[in-house]
Amino acid sequence: MASSSDVIKPEAFDGASFKRWQIKTRMWLTDLKLFWVVTSAVPQAASDDADDAAKAAALAEKAKWDEANEACLSRLLNVLSNRLFDVYSRFTSAKGLWTELENEFSEVDNGNESFTTENYLNYKMVEGRSVMEQLQEIQLLVRDLVQYGCVLPDSFQVNAILAKLPPSWRDFVTSRRHMKKQLTLTELSAAINVEERARSSNKPSQQLQAHVVEKGGDRKFQKKKNSPQKNMNQPKSKKMKKKKEDFICYVCGVSGHTARRCKLRKGKGPPPQRKEGNVVVNSTPGDSTAHQS
Repeated sequence: MASSSDVIKPEAFDGASFKRWQIKTRMWLTDLKLFWVVTSAVPQAASDDADDAAKAAALAEKAKWDEANEACLSRLLNVLSNRLFDVYSRFTSAKGLWTELENEFSEVDNGNESFTTENYLNYKMVEGRSVMEQLQEIQLLVRDLVQYGCVLPDSFQVNAILAKLPPSWRDFVTSRRHMKKQLTLTELSAAINVEERARSSNKPSQQLQAHVVEKGGDRKFQKKKNSPQKNMNQPKSKKMKKKKEDFICYVCGVSGHTARRCKLRKGKGPPPQRKEGNVVVNSTPGDSTAHQS
């Protein structure tokens, strides 16, 4: 079973985020009851005119310090990267190593602090991403600033978060700014979480409705668009061709040609006499007499 000191042991320092590593290392060494070596001076030997008891006490204190110093120094070197271990392994004092690391990398962290502050001020939430995820990124920047000694009040963070919300959250921001009671950071985070969940639950129905309308419109448009094509693909009805025998010339009365092709049409000769059929005429006696005479 791992001890508490093993759980809070910091990762190997590689030169980045020194102050965070420094805080974690201090907590770890304090749990091991070794950090006092870093903050205390080296015990001095007793003077020559001191009695034997004082000399013995001084020797015991120095031995205790030497043992603690060796244990603390080995652990400090153990939480350095291989590159930094090669550079600082020459140190024989845990306090000297701690001071050297602080002097060397504190200035580097000052630049990191300025960079983190700039990132926090310029951070702006965007559409299309989870607002809660972006809020967590802002809180990580705030924690980095805390490591550098820059503590932001909750009221400042609340107003900053409202200013960083996406444009689609304008109504949410307006309603929160007009509240009489100032929201805490925890209350604002909870309100943002509820609002985002409500918006997510409304999105599927809206998208489904838009999809149905769009799909229906496409179907209607497709139908209209394809209807001429269907008509074009349909086979055209063929007209029944008439035979020559079916044509009767109205000029000569003979079948087999039209008047346009008739040789007896006007200007091409007299029309022939039409053939008369067999007619039975019931003649009266008077008509017969007249005919005979």
